[in-house]
Amino acid sequence: MDAKQFGAEVAALVRDHVERQLAPLTERATSLESRLAQTEARLAELERALARLKAGGR
Repeated sequence: MDAKQFGAEVAALVRDHVERQLAPLTERATSLESRLAQTEARLAELERALARLKAGGR
């Protein structure tokens, strides 16, 4: 086996290992980002409702 082929195989193995190890963290980060977006959207709704109430509307 030549050095380039060996290097390519090692790189592929390392890349695969790192991806597998990071997969749960990536999934969790995606989930948290989604929950944050939902929370921000809900907060914006509540702020608009509060502004309407303060203005005397419904």
